[in-house]
Amino acid sequence: MTRYLDNATIRISCWCYFFKGHSALKVTKVLPRTKMFIKTKNEKIMNQTLFVGGIAYGTTQQSLSDHFSAAGTVVSANIITDRQTGRSKGFGFVEMSSPEEALKAIEMFNDQELDGRKLAVNLARPKEDRPRRESRY
Repeated sequence: MTRYLDNATIRISCWCYFFKGHSALKVTKVLPRTKMFIKTKNEKIMNQTLFVGGIAYGTTQQSLSDHFSAAGTVVSANIITDRQTGRSKGFGFVEMSSPEEALKAIEMFNDQELDGRKLAVNLARPKEDRPRRESRY
């Protein structure tokens, strides 16, 4: 069970069962509320990069940029491709010139078709730092 105490904290409760002693313990934690949990109504969106999923394999970066230019000025459009084959992975990122244009693009293009495929358009999350993988070869 999750309860929001205020805009800064969140309370998570769950039951832990111990089978050897056949007893139960309720565990409650109070954590700082982050953007991962929920966004408040008055919070401003500072991100202007959009995640675009469901891109057709034949869609080019130029056609993606042209499509999103109906919502405002597109700074960049990037389709992620496989390193070995060069084929599209079916998702990409579009950077708009302002957060307002990014929100307008989400409203206009989320669940709409481009080149026969339905797009999923959301605000992009920041890239997580991951340890570098060692080469297998």
